[in-house]
Amino acid sequence: MLRKVVAIGIGILMTAFTMGPTVEAATGTISGTSCTSCICFSCATGAVVSCTSSTAWKTCNAKRCSIGVESLLKGLGNLTSGPNSDDAANRVKVFLQEVTVQCRNPGGQAENANAPKFVGEVVLTANDFIEPASVQKNGKALSNVGFVDGVILAAIGITSTADLCPNSNWTIKPLVTKMRVLGELFYDEDPANPNDNCVLDGDPADFDFSGCSLRDALSVQCFAPSGAIAGAEFTYVGANSFAPCDTLCHNSAGTLCDVNGLPVVP
Repeated sequence: MLRKVVAIGIGILMTAFTMGPTVEAATGTISGTSCTSCICFSCATGAVVSCTSSTAWKTCNAKRCSIGVESLLKGLGNLTSGPNSDDAANRVKVFLQEVTVQCRNPGGQAENANAPKFVGEVVLTANDFIEPASVQKNGKALSNVGFVDGVILAAIGITSTADLCPNSNWTIKPLVTKMRVLGELFYDEDPANPNDNCVLDGDPADFDFSGCSLRDALSVQCFAPSGAIAGAEFTYVGANSFAPCDTLCHNSAGTLCDVNGLPVVP
């Protein structure tokens, strides 16, 4: 799958919220979201791909352990329907809530670094343009985005790694133990109109969602499983220690999400 993906922002969560674009009951839904500690890349394009459904990373070892978010999208037939086709993009927000900084040696052993555990809430954002060629005949597609170690460390205020580990042979890595993940599926129903304040092509960092149609939103609460260590591959779980992560709200299922991925209180 060809992808245009980039992590575009770090921000402190504000306590107030707005509802954002209007939710429309139309095609295009987020069927499910899974989160892992690793990101896989296509050998051919360098784009983020699914670790589970693609063998590309196995061939060239294009895997980086950090945070990977995979969303199954459905009802995307309009993206490939000719001159009246729409553009679509999946915006993913990861709200880091608890992060332990660890040191990992060449042998794979890990221990806590000389840094305090992060407890709070900061948000990382990444945009994924849904290429029409990646949409299957049944209207399904996978959206994959990733957040690398350096971005996570910077978000929690780790700007220097000096004196955090026993020696230079150890690698500093973040272990995200608690996070909330919000996926939002947006459509541009008139891609030829440059004045509709909906831009879902070009550089993902420049996407403008303000005039787009929000087709669906799905928010999940995720925890690292017991015994997880930084730099190792694992799948995030819900509060009961079983995958997948716990669903907090899902627009198409009748529980609206606000812009922070929390259920809207009637």
